[in-house]
Amino acid sequence: MFLDEIHVTFYADVAAAMLSLGVLVLCSRGIIKDDFLGGLFRLLLVVSICLSAIDAATYARKYHEFPGAYPLAMGLQTLLELVLNFIIFLWLLYANYKIYRSRDSIKRKFYQFMIPLFVLMGVDIINVFTGILFYYDEHVMYHTTWLVIPYYLIRYFYFFSIVIQIALHKRHNRNLKFFDLGGFIIPVLVGGLVTNLSPYSVMALGFAIGLCNEYAGIINERSFMDRQTGYFNRFYLRYLKNDIDREVFSPRSGIIFRLTDPEDMGDFAEILSSLLPKKCEVIRYNEDTVVMLAETANKGGLHMMSEDVNLAVEKFNTDHKDRTLSVSMDTISKKKKETSKGFYEMLIRRIG
Repeated sequence: MFLDEIHVTFYADVAAAMLSLGVLVLCSRGIIKDDFLGGLFRLLLVVSICLSAIDAATYARKYHEFPGAYPLAMGLQTLLELVLNFIIFLWLLYANYKIYRSRDSIKRKFYQFMIPLFVLMGVDIINVFTGILFYYDEHVMYHTTWLVIPYYLIRYFYFFSIVIQIALHKRHNRNLKFFDLGGFIIPVLVGGLVTNLSPYSVMALGFAIGLCNEYAGIINERSFMDRQTGYFNRFYLRYLKNDIDREVFSPRSGIIFRLTDPEDMGDFAEILSSLLPKKCEVIRYNEDTVVMLAETANKGGLHMMSEDVNLAVEKFNTDHKDRTLSVSMDTISKKKKETSKGFYEMLIRRIG
């Protein structure tokens, strides 16, 4: 039985390490364009590989008695707890940045994340000398104390608090539509439950599968992005239309931008991106056309945006006398009795 536990755990940890390493290699190809987000995700993968290695070593030692086994057992178990706490810390940072896309938000909440988890890490170190959480007996068998219950409750509270925050954010916002929360949480939760309720440790595998599913969501989002502009491509309209049908997104105005020369699209995108309203959808419809949809019906705001684009184009042409960027704009607003779906279909027909 003991041998089976070691074998199952070892194979699960090897699979977790290989899965995390494979995703890490794929991430190195520049799939994640946001450098900060990509750095956090790659660090999660690196720590996942470390977790697999430490978990495998902890179980391999668990059923072997030899001189010096006690300090090795305490060292490995303590290192395992430290890595688990660090993973939760990284997960909080990663998820927070996914929601707000702001380093300032992380800076403001850094100590809110850091202090409780670093306190837990401090308790891990204290436990080495006191055994207040867990200890090993004279036969180097693992035991826990009642204090491990509040310790784990605090750990999982921080892990699942951001899960609830993401779920609430997804109900009222659309910027995380490609973030499959269930695809990440379910493997992690199942891995944790199996580890705690059975002799086998598969928590590292559950976490690795969760990260792999998160990477699949990133790839899915990238498939709907136009590489030259960074806007959504025409295939994204299937998602947009579905959101409009479900009244998750209700467009009330739009602007159609048409370029005379499609080769100017990259330069025009740099101009347009800095002038877009916060809550809007921008799609590169074809080689020379970009459409912007917004939930606001403020005609004055649309007019001001059009003027700002014209001024920015004129400035570009002044600074680049060897070339001329020419763009036409068609501003459209939803009529009072017109539905969002009807407005969207009319705008698509208008593009031609």
